[in-house]
Amino acid sequence: MKKKLSLLLVLVMVFLSVSAVAIAKVEIEFWQNKREAVDVYKEIIAEFEEEYPDIEVVQNYQLDANTVLRSRLAQDNFPEVLTFWADPFYKDLASEGLLMEVSDNPNLEKVIPSYIDMMKELTGTDKRYGIPFAVNAQPVLYNIDKFEELGLSVPETWDEMLNLMDKIEEAGETPIVFTFQDSWTTNIPWSYFEHHLQPEDFFEKLDAGEITFQESYQEIGEKFLKFISYDDGDIFGRDYSQGNMAFARGDSILYSQGIWAIGPILELNPDINIGAFPFPVDNDPSTTKVPTGIDTVLAISEDLSPEKEDAASKFVNFLLRPEITQKYMGSQRLFAAIEGVEQTEPELQGLQTYFEEGRVSTSKQLGLPATMYADMRHLVQQFAIDKDIDEFLKTLDEEYNSY
Repeated sequence: MKKKLSLLLVLVMVFLSVSAVAIAKVEIEFWQNKREAVDVYKEIIAEFEEEYPDIEVVQNYQLDANTVLRSRLAQDNFPEVLTFWADPFYKDLASEGLLMEVSDNPNLEKVIPSYIDMMKELTGTDKRYGIPFAVNAQPVLYNIDKFEELGLSVPETWDEMLNLMDKIEEAGETPIVFTFQDSWTTNIPWSYFEHHLQPEDFFEKLDAGEITFQESYQEIGEKFLKFISYDDGDIFGRDYSQGNMAFARGDSILYSQGIWAIGPILELNPDINIGAFPFPVDNDPSTTKVPTGIDTVLAISEDLSPEKEDAASKFVNFLLRPEITQKYMGSQRLFAAIEGVEQTEPELQGLQTYFEEGRVSTSKQLGLPATMYADMRHLVQQFAIDKDIDEFLKTLDEEYNSY
């Protein structure tokens, strides 16, 4: 009897041991920087975990992602999979050897070549430390039904843009809302003018001492101040979420915001009829371009165990499957950096031709040092408060020359 009991005990222990191995999972952290994407990533992660039951993906969204990530770097606590904007912060992490080189990942062959070129221009190397995934746009959003009601048309020149906002005011409506309580949103209207009016080879000439912000940015500053003067007077009273709510309920006819806001606005008001048009900076329609940038770069931490590296690679490759990429782009109203994934949402049709024809421009701040790049939103926010162009441009020169 004792022998039978002993044998039974051994078999139970073996069973429990095997079961423990069977249910053991590799856990990876997915660090992502877009509040709008939390829900769709949750759905995608569920699909991934169903296919890969031995991997658990823990999504981590942080409001000020780069700042929090810097502090985690100091603690040697780096996530396995990360998303970044293609900006100087991402460049610094790549150059410091913190991101895995993925140059041999076959998914890179699916990336639209112009976005590969953008990454090369940013990092200064042919090596790839991330895969472009999503591309944003920074247009003007507008209420189509209100346009039709007031007999308005999409402007194609700077003068037409000013005339449009004057007509809206004359009709007793608020032309546009801004959300400058969140400093990062100042870069949306600022980008309209900087993308178009920054001199060619600006940073090369700036480094050579041939040019200054004070000499080159006067028109940018003047037009920016003119544009934001059409707000209802509460320009610093709203954050991003409140701006989405204000536009969703019809407090303004225009909204200066990126296309990533369309999804949240439609959640607030499914009946609103939203359109988008590129901001006309001058009076020549043929020069109009859509400010854009790589909204999401998928990257993997460099220092991982073989098990974690395998799990992280599987998750990134899963995100890059055409049907998963399509799901994400449709949800977020973004354009794919991947060939063959079309953006079919009706709200973006006013921008589609510009992307098809390559009439887009990337961020003109990528030549800034990473710290100044991060500070620009605060500098522009202060400029919007003070409205002193000369002092603002002097500050930009001093800040740049201090690095």
